[in-house]
Amino acid sequence: MRLHLIRHGQARPRREWRGPDRGRPLTKKGRRQAQALATRDWGPPGTVAKVISSPYLRCVETVSPAAEHLGLEVVTDDRLAEGLYSADPSELVQWLAGLGPTDSLICSHGDVLPELLRLMSLRGMTMDGPMACRKASVWTVEFDAEGPRHARYTPPPVL
Repeated sequence: MRLHLIRHGQARPRREWRGPDRGRPLTKKGRRQAQALATRDWGPPGTVAKVISSPYLRCVETVSPAAEHLGLEVVTDDRLAEGLYSADPSELVQWLAGLGPTDSLICSHGDVLPELLRLMSLRGMTMDGPMACRKASVWTVEFDAEGPRHARYTPPPVL
């Protein structure tokens, strides 16, 4: 099983947004990033069976084009919300490990994903690439029966 951990695309700056942060949308560049992610090679058809996102609009907007391209619905889960408001990071790693046996796209935030990667590396996961988490980047994490084994970083799409 592979999890594709996606950081949301470029969103409107907090200082320019007047509404609740959960509703802060992607910028034009963020929407282009989302479109570029949609056509990324996620594996053979049918490999990805789930698209799960933080309920924050910028995350949902990031993975919606990929979900549509794959013929899937975006399911939101508060455990992926910014600030890890609803989940203990260790429990979140266990939940993610239990999503198999098929691959999933997971979209979250710049504070959540590095912590997940750090915890998985403490469990013996190796990593290709820098411990980076740029907007619209992807970490592909391979799991086996023992848990997370290896992660590969893909920088954001070049636009």
